[in-house]
Amino acid sequence: MKNTNKENENQYDSLKDITEFQNNMFNPGHYIGTGKIPPTVSAPGNAMPLAVVCFIATIVFLGFGLFLFFGNVTVTSGGLIKSQIINKIIALVIMLGISVFCLLLGFRYFKKSKVFYKEKSTLQKEKIDETVEDQLWQRTCPKCGISHDFDYPKCPNCKFSYID
Repeated sequence: MKNTNKENENQYDSLKDITEFQNNMFNPGHYIGTGKIPPTVSAPGNAMPLAVVCFIATIVFLGFGLFLFFGNVTVTSGGLIKSQIINKIIALVIMLGISVFCLLLGFRYFKKSKVFYKEKSTLQKEKIDETVEDQLWQRTCPKCGISHDFDYPKCPNCKFSYID
């Protein structure tokens, strides 16, 4: 029982954030310095495309770093370091750092997309009684006894007027 309460406390309440945003969207200082992010920026939807982009960026930056290190390319540091091998090592370390950052970001987005798909599947599994929601209120005509939609001002069968 206690675990369920802790899980509910950590869940993201998007309606609360959207209501807060709608109430303060024209207040320019509401989000400044609070650490809160508006829902228009945080985009709490599917993060799988971002994860894929981050994984591709990891491969690109790692490949570029290896190309600079092993390729027949001159890497300079603006004249600060004269050794060619040290310049190549520095470039490789920078590209490895960027690659690791993109990889970690990709895993975070992947984890966020797993949560999104899990919530989506639970919502799709819920059974909704569509017959109750789609029906309009019915009214029975006192003159002819036929049932029809409540919003008609006259009976469609015998033209009995409810307004008079």
